[in-house]
Amino acid sequence: MIASVTAADVRAPRSPDWPLLVTVLVLGAATVALVVEPNLRFLVVAPGLDLVITTVAAFAATGVTVLAWARFQVQGGAASAFQAAAFTVLAAAGLLFLAAVVTGLDGGVGLNLAAPTQAPVYILVGARLLAGGLLLAGAWLERSGRHLRPAAARRIVLLALVMFLAIAAIAMREATTLPELVPTASLSTLAAQPSNAEALSGTTALGGVLQLLAAALFLVAAALYRGLERSGNQLAGVGYLSIGLLIAGFSQLHAALHPGGYTTLVTTGDVLRLVFYLVLLVGVAAEVRDDLRALQAANAELERMRESDVVRATLEERGRLAREIHDGLAQDLWYAKLKQARVAQASELEDPTRLTANEVLGAIDTALADARQAVSALREGSAPGAALVDVVRDSFEDFTDRFGLRGSFDCDHDLPSISPRGQAEVLRIVQEALNNVRKHADATVVRLRLERAGAGVRISITDNGRGFDPGGVPADRFGLRTMRERAEMIGARLTIDSQASGGTAVVVEVPGTGAVA
Repeated sequence: MIASVTAADVRAPRSPDWPLLVTVLVLGAATVALVVEPNLRFLVVAPGLDLVITTVAAFAATGVTVLAWARFQVQGGAASAFQAAAFTVLAAAGLLFLAAVVTGLDGGVGLNLAAPTQAPVYILVGARLLAGGLLLAGAWLERSGRHLRPAAARRIVLLALVMFLAIAAIAMREATTLPELVPTASLSTLAAQPSNAEALSGTTALGGVLQLLAAALFLVAAALYRGLERSGNQLAGVGYLSIGLLIAGFSQLHAALHPGGYTTLVTTGDVLRLVFYLVLLVGVAAEVRDDLRALQAANAELERMRESDVVRATLEERGRLAREIHDGLAQDLWYAKLKQARVAQASELEDPTRLTANEVLGAIDTALADARQAVSALREGSAPGAALVDVVRDSFEDFTDRFGLRGSFDCDHDLPSISPRGQAEVLRIVQEALNNVRKHADATVVRLRLERAGAGVRISITDNGRGFDPGGVPADRFGLRTMRERAEMIGARLTIDSQASGGTAVVVEVPGTGAVA
């Protein structure tokens, strides 16, 4: 509908040719039938239908104008600017006729069947010639890769509107002196018998030429827009615009058979004009839908990039902390362990002192093990893009080897993928659960399982330890609270099942992203 170049991955693929071919065949056959058989011509006095057509035309053209201009402001492009100018003219024509009917001035300016003049035909054909020319120029410039500055686009829209208003003013002021587009005899017959709509059959040679020229402009513009789409330019709603311009072109052909423009009079050209604007409205709805989809896709991509950046920064910081702990605290603890071992082996120490020295040595040894585990935990998964299964397996195997526990690791082969943030938090939860097994469970066996759970992943850590009461954990112990907080941050569900002498099971269910890891 409104031309603009957009990313091929968010726009729908180009439309097939069959809608255009069907439109041409149907309208072409109908037009030939009207020429061959005059009795098939539709020409009636229907004030209500005429008002509906005029209202739909005015507001549809106004809506397309606003969207076209908004598209130009955001993305530029000659086609959008010229579409805005073309539909400004068509909207002005519709609003002019609508205002004349609502205010009752249609009779004074020659729009009423009781006192018809050449003015309405001049106004309508002038508007459509201007609009057709602008649409054709926009398609041509788009094809040439031309771009317009906002100031130039504003001048084009303003100039088009001024030209139309000048045509309308001249037509209404000089209606009796302008060359005939409709035979004067037909207008006289219509004035004497307003219900005799058949009096308007046919135009003068000049009127026919102008109507056919307007039809040619619309049809060529339709072909150009279709050619742009086929050449690879992704124009928003161009399929709807091409079909609409085809219908507008045939509407002008019908106007050469039955010139319209008079209030309360409805012709086949007016009916096709209504169809043209309905097609535009469908195109507007389709474009809004596509824009919403593109916006949603862009927001999802931005969120993914933001999440990836957060995870990357977190992993880099964890790597830095791991290096600092390894090079600083761990080395100091190792040095302290060596010195304390010498102290504990000194022969001059009394037994109580030696016992205390060995206890200090044990505490240092525990602290050194904790530091090593912290370094290992910080380094696990520090490479962005590491697979969750591999990272969790490595961490689990390192844990069981280091602390002499029997371990069992099981994993399904078709696990759904989870977000990078989810992977990082899951790894921290698993490491915290294993750390609790080492410190508090007094277990000899620990099992870790990753399995599919619907569209997500379920991670289970179970042990054969002494168990505990989850509700009786003191408030100053932050391990379980931290695990729950991590699960909440990624929308996961954490459950802890434990009983005295029955071991503990920590289960976390993480939502997936839809892909298979």
